[in-house]
Amino acid sequence: MKTVFIQRQMDKAIGMRSVEATMRPVICCIAVAVACVGGWHSVTPSIAMAQPRPMVVAGLTERGIVTDLSERTIVIDGRAYEVDRTVEVFDDEGNQTDLSAVTRNVEVRFRVKQDDVHKIDKIMVYLAR
Repeated sequence: MKTVFIQRQMDKAIGMRSVEATMRPVICCIAVAVACVGGWHSVTPSIAMAQPRPMVVAGLTERGIVTDLSERTIVIDGRAYEVDRTVEVFDDEGNQTDLSAVTRNVEVRFRVKQDDVHKIDKIMVYLAR
């Protein structure tokens, strides 16, 4: 009788080991998935910051940072653009504003005239909030 009882206990122990052996990769995959998802939350803000800002005004294909400006010229990322007499200026919420909103070190999106690639006729300024 004792031999049968011992054999059954050994079978159960072996069976538990085989279940453990098959569950280890599953548990490992779950742990890795949870770690990735948990780690994703710490990466998400930096990804959000890296994404381009929304374009409120349509048709503005160029963008950059204003590095210098004068009365009729704006230098964006080291390239000088003349400002058209009828330039349209918008803020990042789509409200029309005047050219004084364009200052050094602000991010802008703009469009150049079709007949003159060095002249801006529409510009949007991302205002500091």
